[in-house]
Amino acid sequence: PVITYLIQLRVRLAALMLRDTELSITEILHRVGFNDHTHFGRTFRKHTGYSPREYRKHFCWMLH
Repeated sequence: PVITYLIQLRVRLAALMLRDTELSITEILHRVGFNDHTHFGRTFRKHTGYSPREYRKHFCWMLH
């Protein structure tokens, strides 16, 4: 379904921004089309296995 594709796309874009920028998580979630922190966190974890903060900690090259 289209909605599933859009959610996956938003999560992938958020993951790229978490990995490759120093934008705040709030800024990222708004840029990819989420309005609620809790919903974004749950959706991101469902698709990646990590919370947004954990994902950034593990994969952001700027933090290493």
